[in-house]
Amino acid sequence: MRYHLVGHHRLLSDPERYDPWREALARHHIDPLLYDLTQPDWHRQLAQAFVSGDRVLALGGDGTQSSVAHHCVEQGWPLGVLPAGTANDFARALAIPSQPDELCSQLAQARLVKIDVGRLNERVFLNVSHIGLGAEVALSVQPHKRRWGPLSYLRRLVQLVSGRRRFRARIEADGKVFYGRWMEVAVANGPYFGGGHRIDGAGFDTAALTLVAVKARPIPKVLLAWIMARLGRPLDRRLLRIEHVRQCRVQTRHRLKVTADGERFGRSPVNYRIEPQALQLVLPYTEGNPRGLSLKATAEQQEEQVLDQQHDVMLYSISGRGVELAERYCDLADTELLDELVCDELKALAQQRKHLMDALRQEILDEGGLPKAGNPDREFFESLADRWLSSLSGPKTALERLRDADQQWLDDIVAVSQETWPAPLAELLISLSRHGHECVERLEQLIGHY
Repeated sequence: MRYHLVGHHRLLSDPERYDPWREALARHHIDPLLYDLTQPDWHRQLAQAFVSGDRVLALGGDGTQSSVAHHCVEQGWPLGVLPAGTANDFARALAIPSQPDELCSQLAQARLVKIDVGRLNERVFLNVSHIGLGAEVALSVQPHKRRWGPLSYLRRLVQLVSGRRRFRARIEADGKVFYGRWMEVAVANGPYFGGGHRIDGAGFDTAALTLVAVKARPIPKVLLAWIMARLGRPLDRRLLRIEHVRQCRVQTRHRLKVTADGERFGRSPVNYRIEPQALQLVLPYTEGNPRGLSLKATAEQQEEQVLDQQHDVMLYSISGRGVELAERYCDLADTELLDELVCDELKALAQQRKHLMDALRQEILDEGGLPKAGNPDREFFESLADRWLSSLSGPKTALERLRDADQQWLDDIVAVSQETWPAPLAELLISLSRHGHECVERLEQLIGHY
């Protein structure tokens, strides 16, 4: 096996940054052929030298990894990541060591896994693309990275947020259209956003991109939400719109800068799409399961049972709507319009549903499908209507609305259950159907009580 190492000229000519990697590779008997990323024909030189069984190593930050990955996807070359950038978000998401000796010692035992890549106007990106605030931060910190390191991002973020940078955009995602005023629109292939906060259902092997749109809100609320997320609190869905999508298009009123993996890409409008299992990744051996990949993705030559698109969409709708309705139960129980015992019962039903939805969403992921965490905007407006109607005509009206919504969800579950499913999914759908019947019957009783 031969290795081909690709890096930027500035890094390869900087002894302080390159020598630790060169020496670590030598200590572990790896003598790679070198290629300068700044040379326009580097990939053609590599293609001429590459033979079956060779591996490509990309030395640098996310931008370098992304540039090299584009050609690895096109040529079918296995890619190994040597993280030598400022943030190294892609490597951190996969738990790839940043210390040269630690990583090089694991390369001999590394395994090949296939991961998804994103396409931005057909250009490959690995981790995340930004429009708006995130793009401004990434581009403006370039001259300060060496001096401030990772703190350069936070420093510039505070400066830009205080400048109230907002924009109008139309987002078309898997046939749905969103209009609004945003501070940032990010499209991620990886599982982390906002400095390391995990996004439920996102990962490098989910066959979906994660759309995260930050709504235009007062600056104190934005900063508070960021601080709370850094402290490990859940992401504030009133501030963010999060969707798992296979493709999307973002159009802005004015042409805004766009970045991908920290590097300048161009300006809006832009098109995104996911390309599942397109990149062979040289994953260093680590104990346990690397972050951002499911156990199935790290098992070589293991056959995966993948839901077809039609069945995936069915479960996508069931899982998302179930989460929304559970939140509506809780929102109605938090009002002062219902008896205390009724509120406790609604909360208990919501808790049962949340447990079932967690199990369903995990099983969908295990079968290679894509779950949905619900639409926070729709849930918010429906809960608002429940409270408003209850204040006008009493709690009976809100309970009737909730019963009708639950009945529609139950009808959908019954229809979906008629399809042929793997045994674990079939059992969960039966449990959901039984739970749905119990909820509708109990709501009928409560309506009679009021």
